[in-house]
Amino acid sequence: MAQTPSPAVVVAVDFADPTDLLVAEGLTIASATGGDLVLVHAAAEEPAFVGYDTEDFERHTRDARADELTEEHRALRDLAARVDAMAPDISVRALISMGPTAETLLRVTGDVGAGHLVIGTHGRGRLHHVLVGSVAEELLRRTTVALVVVPVRSA
Repeated sequence: MAQTPSPAVVVAVDFADPTDLLVAEGLTIASATGGDLVLVHAAAEEPAFVGYDTEDFERHTRDARADELTEEHRALRDLAARVDAMAPDISVRALISMGPTAETLLRVTGDVGAGHLVIGTHGRGRLHHVLVGSVAEELLRRTTVALVVVPVRSA
């Protein structure tokens, strides 16, 4: 009888949070469950600038966004290599997916068959929450997997 693989552990990485805290939590869960660790960066989509349709502007905007994506991809690959060296017994994958953060994390979590999703939250305050909303709250309402929210504080 074939053994069913353990569900993956997805860790959301945005390069602003203390990523090490999130990765450590993900490694703890992956080690306990035997699942893969999937580092996911939800990259912003290409901006749509209505009314700016000059050729030079479009080329500059696309080139700048391509450079940002290249840098994000390099940083995520480097992180995955460091994590893989720290925990060689855990399979580590790195994915970049474009789109709104909550939507992207929900989609990737389903695509990789995750059992856990690890995210960081800043707890910025009531006004920020009212104006911008909370990715953590949206994920809590919509996810079908265990959501681990790691509080992070900016230095």
